[in-house]
Amino acid sequence: MKFLMQLALVSLSTLAAAKDYEFDMFYPSPPATGCGGTPEHISDNGSKGCSTGFHKGAASSWKLSGLKDGCVVTFYADRDCKESSKLDWIDGKSPNGQCKTMPNYTAARAFDVKCS
Repeated sequence: MKFLMQLALVSLSTLAAAKDYEFDMFYPSPPATGCGGTPEHISDNGSKGCSTGFHKGAASSWKLSGLKDGCVVTFYADRDCKESSKLDWIDGKSPNGQCKTMPNYTAARAFDVKCS
């Protein structure tokens, strides 16, 4: 019985910890690309407006850990999340665990999240 109670608590804490989106950002030095070095882990729940919260200023690659259905993460080359500076996005078709480099080796300086 004690084991079942512990298992139930672990399951509940896992559910409580689930995030709508989780991804890692990578900052390799040019001309290097890919997901090397120490990543910055970003995760949260719900939609998020334009964020320039990358700790190292600009990121060149990302790796998805998890994404709730209906959420889309969009990366931008500028700090204002203008449609014209859209670089890449994470959606329901994005593969978990695969390194993705920003198109044309351009660095992302901001991102937003829209969850329906």
